[in-house]
Amino acid sequence: MAIPYIPEPYTSSLSPTVLLLSITTILLLSALFHQAFLSPLAKIPGPLICRFTPLWIWYHSYAGHEARLITSLHANYGPIVRIGPRECTISDGAALHAIYAERGGFPKAPCYANFDFEGHATIFSARDADYRAARSKAVVSMFSTSNIRARQGKIEESVRRFVERLREEAGTKEAVDVLNLCRSLALDAVSSFLFGRHYGGFEERSGRLSASVFVDTVVASGRFFYLPHWLFGVVEAVRAKVAPSLDASAEAGGAYFDGFVRELVRDTPPGEETYQGRLKNAGVGDDENAVQIMDLMFAGTDSTGTILSKLIWRLAKSPEV
Repeated sequence: MAIPYIPEPYTSSLSPTVLLLSITTILLLSALFHQAFLSPLAKIPGPLICRFTPLWIWYHSYAGHEARLITSLHANYGPIVRIGPRECTISDGAALHAIYAERGGFPKAPCYANFDFEGHATIFSARDADYRAARSKAVVSMFSTSNIRARQGKIEESVRRFVERLREEAGTKEAVDVLNLCRSLALDAVSSFLFGRHYGGFEERSGRLSASVFVDTVVASGRFFYLPHWLFGVVEAVRAKVAPSLDASAEAGGAYFDGFVRELVRDTPPGEETYQGRLKNAGVGDDENAVQIMDLMFAGTDSTGTILSKLIWRLAKSPEV
């Protein structure tokens, strides 16, 4: 008598670990495929690697190549270029109003939180539109053309002192630290124009501007600007362990700088028509007020000082101009 064949139930030969890894791999590849070819940014041109990972922009930001390479990308791909899975860069001036002003503009990327100071979001780094609006509204009129013209004498006085110091140092026939002098000009112009008090950069005779080391340390962290905020914190913690001397130098170099700002805020009465006085009127406390001032001074000192020093270097290299 024939015995019917009854197949055994199917059992997988894959172990749970292999199965989990397989599912994870499939999900990861699906996510990469989606962000590369199906996301809202998929039609924006750019390097292929930027579709899959932000490592390209992270690396070039750290290496200091970011601005130059992004300029070359725009030359190759046009006014809108994709530089990360969720990031693009726009070089068309017509987009400025839509990005920054139209209906309140776009919210800033989460990485801007990397530049909060001492636990306070600044006008530059704040992502909360209402938080930022209350502070920027208090001071924005100080940057109007009419206000700049009204206080033009303060800026011209800083320029005069800069020219005198430049001539003095050039007369020694020794190398001149033009970046340091340009930073002094920027810092004195900003402080006298907005805060009603000279920082006193041209009175310093001990080499580098007292705030330069501190400014350099803060600016150097910009190489990690694009990192997620949690990763930025990890990197900074590791750096502090590996190179604690940098923090010590920054603190020493910024002692006078910090004292100047704290004293400035403390001695300013509410209602005074200065940057810090207007922030006080807006209800900003002294600690945050000092942070807002430091942020403004950092930005003005680094960018303006760097541009002016490069301009002078170019003129020195091309005397015929």
